[in-house]
Amino acid sequence: MRFLFLFIFVLFNFSRADVWSDVRQYIQARSQQTPQKIEAKCGFGPALELRLAYPNLPAQLQKAAAPLLQKPKRQYAVVSPSGHFTLHYDLTGYNKVPAKDSLKNGIPDYIDSAAVILEHVWDVEINQMGFRPPPDSTGQPVQSYPVYFSSMGYYGVTNFDLKEDLSSLPGQNYASYLELHNNFAGSGFATNGLAALKVTAAHEFHHAIQLGYQLRWNNENGYPELPDRFFMEMTSTFMEDYVYDQVNDYVQYVNRFLPVADTKPFNITDNNTEYANCIYLHMLAKVHGVEIIRKIWEHIVRYPALPALDLTLRNYDDSFDKSFNQYAAWLYFSGHHADSLHYFKDGALFADLKVSREPQDLNKDLNYLSMRHVRILVDETSVYRAKVSCPSASGRLSHVLNEQKIQPSVKFNGVQYFAQMKRYPLIAVLTNSTMNTLEGIDYSLSKAPAMVKKNPVIIVRQPEQVQFINVPMQTRITIYNILGQKLKTIRVGETTTAFWNLKDNQNRSVASGMYLYRISGNGFSTAGKFVMVK
Repeated sequence: MRFLFLFIFVLFNFSRADVWSDVRQYIQARSQQTPQKIEAKCGFGPALELRLAYPNLPAQLQKAAAPLLQKPKRQYAVVSPSGHFTLHYDLTGYNKVPAKDSLKNGIPDYIDSAAVILEHVWDVEINQMGFRPPPDSTGQPVQSYPVYFSSMGYYGVTNFDLKEDLSSLPGQNYASYLELHNNFAGSGFATNGLAALKVTAAHEFHHAIQLGYQLRWNNENGYPELPDRFFMEMTSTFMEDYVYDQVNDYVQYVNRFLPVADTKPFNITDNNTEYANCIYLHMLAKVHGVEIIRKIWEHIVRYPALPALDLTLRNYDDSFDKSFNQYAAWLYFSGHHADSLHYFKDGALFADLKVSREPQDLNKDLNYLSMRHVRILVDETSVYRAKVSCPSASGRLSHVLNEQKIQPSVKFNGVQYFAQMKRYPLIAVLTNSTMNTLEGIDYSLSKAPAMVKKNPVIIVRQPEQVQFINVPMQTRITIYNILGQKLKTIRVGETTTAFWNLKDNQNRSVASGMYLYRISGNGFSTAGKFVMVK
């Protein structure tokens, strides 16, 4: 009991120290004295952590943080062309925007451009995708959303007051305002100028939309918890590339993620993975249509992100369990293995996925909400049988075959049959979509002999046919009579099953008897015999 108490005490203080570290970083990134660009794209999470942790912060941090809890004040304000936004900016001082005014209309070009960009974001996310507009302070759709331009170490921040929950809306909902960077200049950003402004507007405005659906948080023991934060950032980063698909700022996060993908739980927020996993939503949009993103958020009103995701997918004859394994398999098609037609459209811009070459990794415990990729070299082109035996059937197994095709997944303790060529590596993909570690994993792979099903074959009903199973793809089956005379050649395509209709190459029916066969092609060869009785 004493050890348990000590463990809880250390864990609590470590978590609290982590929050205070994040808060210190946020304050420093917003400081007028020593602003610091940090790795995080978005200040939404740290700003929320600050508001949640503020009552329990040391007095010195509270003093430094207090100005950041107030809505900014700026020298000028203009309304965007369609009136959906009011843009607040300075022309002098720390937060000044570039003053150039090419149109001579008294408004800086940067603000003119921002107004057009924000209207485009509204059109795509609200009008085209069907999301609800952000709420105003009464819970009604906002008429003109406030945007402030600030100098800071983040691309942008969506801010709001936690004490002003909108009682007219179900759950926890908030009116908000955006702060966007005042120039996006310098080496601190992977993307600069108006390109950075475009993706940041799309990203942060969707956080404002999300606050009108549901924000789950609690502040037990002074430690803020935001269980859906990972999905909020995933969605906002997806919006960047959906609204402005030529910018590709998100690729920087994907390229840091792919070398360590097997070590990162799906719901982690580490200032990178939550942004990189936007490509999971790109996969869902490509497979099911982009409207699925909005439908997930409609379920988030009532359910946390992961249950809402699963509930939505079940309406598409899918599930989070299956789609998570599919996502893990899609990740292989990055970098040198990119296939933009069938998988990620920007896959050629991505780094290669790191795949283990250690067979023993197949049998290691699988962490919660995690994936594993292991490269296997087979010694013969053949049909194979693969299985993961595990006390829990909650995990899933699939394979990338011949560097071009994904075998549909099965749950642990289920069996997969597939054809694999010797000249290509076989990639085993294991996933755990639960919140528990899966232990006792035992992966097995063996050849599945090509054969005639139910030999001898007794023909009792139509259609009259002999079925061959476990046949390697892209091979041919040649059938002979007992004298060795060739009767029929059957070409096998992208399947492991083939049928003979009991007719020869001249379309003549054959009689009952014993027949010989040879299966060959792609470096594979086997022979056998069977009896057919009509």
